[in-house]
Amino acid sequence: MRREPEGRWILFDAVGTLMVPDPPVAVAYRAAARRFGSRLDEAAIGARFRAAFQAHAYTGGATNEQAERARWRAVVGQVIDDVRGVKAEALFESLWGHFARPEHWRLFDDVPAALERLTRRGWRLAIASNFDARLRTVVGGHPPLAACEPLFISSEIGFAKPDRRFFAAIEA
Repeated sequence: MRREPEGRWILFDAVGTLMVPDPPVAVAYRAAARRFGSRLDEAAIGARFRAAFQAHAYTGGATNEQAERARWRAVVGQVIDDVRGVKAEALFESLWGHFARPEHWRLFDDVPAALERLTRRGWRLAIASNFDARLRTVVGGHPPLAACEPLFISSEIGFAKPDRRFFAAIEA
């Protein structure tokens, strides 16, 4: 078996590459929204989420923890617009906390074996993701992801992909 050179790295994005929300976003948003009085159905929430996520998509540039919370607050508000005021803030906090918990994220079935195989072949693995500090808790709750160290998180680096400064910070 051919062994890859030492010191070579593979960096993975987190969401959509290694893991996905479980339950899916529309299901989680619907459950939370219902607790705060929303009448929106799952299909409407799914469509609204896709539109809001696109509207608030990363284009690169500066970011930090505060900016990430504000971005997600805007997404939640755009998706679930029939919950307002204090309830809207409580809804946001509920969803923010939900997606901070490892049990609400599922690794793709092939991820553990793939990471183990790459590690065995001498590759060093890391995660480079547009995310916030919650990713550390999520990754920490999935033992197969322990092989991916360090974590390069946009909110901690200060720039989001595809900004070249994100990648320059990783190379430094």
